[in-house]
Amino acid sequence: MRVETMSRARFEGASTSVDTRQTTLPEKLLTTGQLATLTGLSQSYFEKGRIYGYGPNFVRLRPESRSGAIRYRPEDVRRWLHERECSPEGAGDE
Repeated sequence: MRVETMSRARFEGASTSVDTRQTTLPEKLLTTGQLATLTGLSQSYFEKGRIYGYGPNFVRLRPESRSGAIRYRPEDVRRWLHERECSPEGAGDE
């Protein structure tokens, strides 16, 4: 039971929105799994995003190979999140 509660707490914590102004990203390269945990999105979302062009810029550590390790620069992740920032609906319509 305790493990289930801890897992649920981790899951619920991962689904919260990310405010990049208050969240400190590590300055090292991020794996797809780390990025998924940080944003609360799935690894699959970012894997598909690389193919279809909707994810953040990434680094392929072996550019000659399509199967090389993928990493994300924290500054690219910040920029990508900032580009998707939205104002509340109807803000400024007064």
